[in-house]
Amino acid sequence: MRYGFHAMLAALCCGMLTACATGAGVAGATGAPGNGPAQPAQPPQRDLFAQAGSSGHVGAPLAHGAAPAQAMDALTAFHWQLRTVTGRDGAWFSRGQRALRAPVQLRFDGQYLGVSGLCNLLSATYLAGPDQLRVDVPMQTKKACADQRLMTLEQQLGAALPQVRSWRISGPAHAPQLRLEFANGSQWQLEGAPTHATRHGAAPQTIFLEVAPRTRPCSEAGRTRQCLEVRRVEFDAQGLRQSSGPWELFHEPIEGFTHEPGVRSLLRIHRYPARGGRPGVASPYVYVLDETVGTEWVQPQRP
Repeated sequence: MRYGFHAMLAALCCGMLTACATGAGVAGATGAPGNGPAQPAQPPQRDLFAQAGSSGHVGAPLAHGAAPAQAMDALTAFHWQLRTVTGRDGAWFSRGQRALRAPVQLRFDGQYLGVSGLCNLLSATYLAGPDQLRVDVPMQTKKACADQRLMTLEQQLGAALPQVRSWRISGPAHAPQLRLEFANGSQWQLEGAPTHATRHGAAPQTIFLEVAPRTRPCSEAGRTRQCLEVRRVEFDAQGLRQSSGPWELFHEPIEGFTHEPGVRSLLRIHRYPARGGRPGVASPYVYVLDETVGTEWVQPQRP
């Protein structure tokens, strides 16, 4: 069985929320960056496993009382998790908060605001100046959720965002706080968590990896364990699959990805340089899941 909606949803989210840059392999990368969130290099929404790939801004953390330029850097250097809402918006947020499985998270990339943690992913252009913030009406993916409370929270939050008027960052550099103020007097308080680019000190390279449905035994540091089997996948500028590399054992963890036996996956990966290297690990990279572009259940082969 092929999970078509996974591929369609992930491709749409990719286009709305993330600018892509392609690499040339699991160990080394080349390629031209994409032109922005609206034109990512990504797979087509058909048979993702048939034959036929941005740089983020890394800003300085903000010290309390820092200049506006430092505050602008901090806005893009952190993910912002919504913790409390006061004022008129507080009532609907309190009702919907019970349905959340993880905090609502806002991500400012200099041009687009992305919102995750709800039923769908939301994306809107924004303009930030000293103290002032303007957000356009968000676009969103079209996934339906069984929990109506989550759907309602998403609708109300999306309707509230264009009413934001000002912002302020305060607190220590390693744990900043963001306060958003709205036209109706409401205030949202958010906690900062460093983006991957901030944590790793560099913008990522984007690569696509196909993960085989079965793991394979591999040896590392004198012990045998199970490793993913992957191959590098290349796409053209139109998002059509062009070529696949050889299958090889993949010793590295992929942050955010859990392999499900029997499921073949096509992953969009952000690859970061490993700061200072890691003892006992040959790879100079850290791999982080950006999107699961497609999944396919593969029937076990009979002996």
